[in-house]
Amino acid sequence: MNTQTQSLYTRVGGEAGVAQPVDAFYGRVLADPEHKGFLERTSIEKLTAMQREFFALALGGPIKYSGQPLATTHYGRGIDQQHLSRFLDHCWRH
Repeated sequence: MNTQTQSLYTRVGGEAGVAQPVDAFYGRVLADPEHKGFLERTSIEKLTAMQREFFALALGGPIKYSGQPLATTHYGRGIDQQHLSRFLDHCWRH
């Protein structure tokens, strides 16, 4: 199968290709004191599993996302635009 007919999920390395950047990203987020408080009562294993599912699905993988909608998950947690911007900044760091 050539790369034009493969899903992006396959081309990035499948499960391992999704897991590595998700895990690295959450390593940076967890090290950020501004975000640590939001995640203190959260299962990091469950959080990273949901993110892996989300990205695998978005990249065309054979995955069904089992998490809650983002609006439901984040409602009432005091997350504002500043927190979101800082969170997204961790996406671009290596």
